[in-house]
Amino acid sequence: MTAAWRDVHEGRRDLDWHVALGDLEAVPHVTVLGRSVAARAAHDLEAFFGAGWLTRATASRAHTAIAGLVHYWPSLGTAGAYGNVIGLWASLQVLVDAQVHGIGEIRKSLRANLQEAGFRHALTQVRLAAQGLIAGHRVMLEPPMPDGDPGDLSLAHADTEVFLEIKTFNPDRRFIETGEHASATQMPVSYSDQGRRLWRDLDKKARQAHAAGAAWVWVQDNSNTLWAMTRFAQMPLGTKVKALNDLVGPLFDTHPHLVGVVLTSESMPDVLAINARTHLPEGLGFRRALPGARVRESIVLHRRLMVPGQLALIACLCADEPLWLDRALARLGIAGGLASLTTHYPDPRIRSKTTAARTC
Repeated sequence: MTAAWRDVHEGRRDLDWHVALGDLEAVPHVTVLGRSVAARAAHDLEAFFGAGWLTRATASRAHTAIAGLVHYWPSLGTAGAYGNVIGLWASLQVLVDAQVHGIGEIRKSLRANLQEAGFRHALTQVRLAAQGLIAGHRVMLEPPMPDGDPGDLSLAHADTEVFLEIKTFNPDRRFIETGEHASATQMPVSYSDQGRRLWRDLDKKARQAHAAGAAWVWVQDNSNTLWAMTRFAQMPLGTKVKALNDLVGPLFDTHPHLVGVVLTSESMPDVLAINARTHLPEGLGFRRALPGARVRESIVLHRRLMVPGQLALIACLCADEPLWLDRALARLGIAGGLASLTTHYPDPRIRSKTTAARTC
């Protein structure tokens, strides 16, 4: 335990980002440059979230504490925490520097709403927005809809615009069993409680996006219940696409404005992570190796009408995920990428597969 953490533990100082990212000399996988960048990140994160935020966000009261923040504190020596917090910092800072529409609203919401769901929802918003910005898209957070309500994210490139509503399933959720079929007009009584919950949440998000005219719903399974705790996890990628299409496909009949649905896992540990992609009539599947021996799987389902521009933009967000962080760091003046800041890669051959992931 560092001196700063002892002071926090004994009540002599409040927990802040300078504590979380400070005193990294004893953390073996962080380089000298990495320590310098950590100090910069701590300053920017403290400015973004505001004084006292980290203390309030980790309060002992269950209804306010945000679980998992320890995974963003490399000063505790947690493996992978450095990469996590640099990814958080880079995604926020490129949006702040570019003065992306809506980033101020995200900041206000994060400062005021110390709820698990709100924090994880915002993290997904800003990661996707940063990916879009780095890819050269026009990005808008909290885009206004014709009815006056804000959406979650819009991305535009040339004449193509994609409107996204985002839903996160968090660690206390149990939401799906696969292999069940749905009526084209209503949710069948044969659904499990988990399947019903998924259906209701997707249906609700689709209804919220009705005013947008044409929309996608992006679901991130932060609980990894679907990927890690059901037989679905053992299926080949193509079989997962078909199984989820059986479950989700009827929503396209219920909501004519719904263009597509993306279901993604949380990043999961996998020391043998290898990139894969499948393209079926039912949809697309992606497996992408991420820094630190992690992997994410994404399933993209879409209605049968021709929306090649929108589908291509969404597919590239999934396919190019391993590349965005190094590009964001370059935009922030760190040319060597994450590898210049931390040696937390288990094998350089794994990283070579990661950096070769681009398919768009």
